[in-house]
Amino acid sequence: MPVCFQEARLCRIFSVILLVVLLWAASGNVAALADEVTSFAANIQVNPDASIDVNEDLIVRFDTPNRHGINRFIPVVYDRYGNNYTVDLKVKQVTTTGGQYVPVNASRLGRDFHMKIGDPKKSIMGLHQYHIHYTVRRAINFFHDAPEIYWNVTGNESHMPIDKVVAHVVFPPVKDKSEVRAEAFVGEEGSTKTVPHSIDSTSVTFTSGKLSPGEGLTVVVGLPKGLIQKPTEWQEFLYLAADWWPLVVLPALTFSICFNMWWFLGRDAIKRPAIAVDWEPPKDLSPAEVGTLVDESCDLSDMVSTVIDLAARGYLTIREFKTESLFFLRNKDYEFTRLPESALQAKSPLSVFERRFLDAMFIYGNTSARTVKLSELKYKFHSKMQQIEKDIYKSLIDKGMFLQNPDDVRQSWICIGVGLFISSFIVGPIQTSYGVGLILSSLIVLSFSRTMPARTRKGCEALNQCLGFQRFVKLAEKDRIRKLVVDDPTIFGRLLPYAMVLGAADQWAEAFRDLVKSPPDWYISNDSGFQTYTFVRDIGDGTRTMGQTFTSTRSSSSSAGSGGSGFDGGSSGGGFGGGGTDSW
Repeated sequence: MPVCFQEARLCRIFSVILLVVLLWAASGNVAALADEVTSFAANIQVNPDASIDVNEDLIVRFDTPNRHGINRFIPVVYDRYGNNYTVDLKVKQVTTTGGQYVPVNASRLGRDFHMKIGDPKKSIMGLHQYHIHYTVRRAINFFHDAPEIYWNVTGNESHMPIDKVVAHVVFPPVKDKSEVRAEAFVGEEGSTKTVPHSIDSTSVTFTSGKLSPGEGLTVVVGLPKGLIQKPTEWQEFLYLAADWWPLVVLPALTFSICFNMWWFLGRDAIKRPAIAVDWEPPKDLSPAEVGTLVDESCDLSDMVSTVIDLAARGYLTIREFKTESLFFLRNKDYEFTRLPESALQAKSPLSVFERRFLDAMFIYGNTSARTVKLSELKYKFHSKMQQIEKDIYKSLIDKGMFLQNPDDVRQSWICIGVGLFISSFIVGPIQTSYGVGLILSSLIVLSFSRTMPARTRKGCEALNQCLGFQRFVKLAEKDRIRKLVVDDPTIFGRLLPYAMVLGAADQWAEAFRDLVKSPPDWYISNDSGFQTYTFVRDIGDGTRTMGQTFTSTRSSSSSAGSGGSGFDGGSSGGGFGGGGTDSW
């Protein structure tokens, strides 16, 4: 029983608190309803330069204690073509009876221009008159160069009732008043109820009776072509730039940030000097590392070059033989034989990624004979390639060629670009300029992503040596090559994988034509005769087949202001202007 009593007591206390909160929230609106606008007279002067002078005379009766004045709020940002359309509103002055100045605090609140009129230190009661003078630009629509004024006089968001509204739209004189079209809508937003109006050669007058809170008067006046000067193309461009600024500012800001990031973090540590000829690539870099260093990307061809390099260094032999079944549309297969430890291997020990590569190749083969066919690695080796790629990047970082993994740097920037692109589809429906601006920004980030990885000073020096070797391959003279062959008979096969990753394999073969009479001892072929060009071509075909094999996976399946005319569908609450009036 005590528990029930406590629960009932808590419910009563909660109900009282809720009632107090509701009464407090409604007190402002109730107070505003107790006040009233007894007269709302608007004089809307349309100037030849397409600007509008608006003079509003409001007589307000304050029946609520502790009132200080009125709030007048007018929308200045509208939706047009999926983007903001902003009118330029400037307050000239606010006065009361006899021209006495009235304090006004004017500011932008969201999409509205807000005027808080009155002295916060002074409470008022009874009748008070307010004369509000402001100018508006970009509030005239032109249809086939004919101007149209579509103006919400009182707004449909007022909390105070309005006893009477009179609106005068004044314009330069016309020859025939029949050239002037006019219409007025009254009531809640969307209402098409009309009120009477009168037209003469210089003005149109609209009159409305009592308006309840939430109701308003909207007028439409169409003038003959040429009466009002249409804004110049330059003015329209400036207006358009003001509305669509995110379309320009966001990409420009993104480009500035990306360029500065590239300038300070994405450039190589030293400027690349003129490339000198160098007959040998860097001794402490493998072909896979050279290929990765040159273009800052570990490609499949770079990784596959490890097979040829391991063979040239005495770790395995490659035997080419014909097969009856097609293997990647070829009738050739390859057999790899792992060689026992030797003095040649001791001169060039394996790095982490090379040992991983070599061990992975022979996991699936004939363990007793230490041999494996390339066809046996199909669908099995691909799981090792990703880790081998990471090991190559890490090896270059450990050797001081890069500060960060180039692929991680690229992926980070790509993620940022993709994030901006996805954000554009979230923001775009709200405001088109932001959506398009983010799309352009994402493209800028994605284009910069490839340039962001940077080599260290040591990496730049090694790169120059790599490019020097590439230049040597392309420009080397026969006499120089002949001397190299005499000094080192294995040079053709030993440096072939370097020429391959540098894209100079054909030139390498041409340079040694007629100088090398037999294939390297690590490559066994059933073909009779030997030509360097044919050998390099076969090696190239073989490495492409190896690359397809190492990365092959089994296929899997899965189920898997709008700018519209006020004469065409116009209503109360439409057009420019609007907002409302409230007491405070």
